[in-house]
Amino acid sequence: MVDPIQEVVTVCTLIEGFYDAVAFQRLERIISSTFPQLDLSAEQVLAGRK
Repeated sequence: MVDPIQEVVTVCTLIEGFYDAVAFQRLERIISSTFPQLDLSAEQVLAGRK
């Protein structure tokens, strides 16, 4: 989920029937088990660029 107002990118992972949410901000690299090769920071996603 991308929240441009709070400037947060949240990655949710379904684990045993429940969602685990991890929030990323600014220069934090986004970590996703679904997309392990993803190499973007939250700031890059929020800016809409690579």
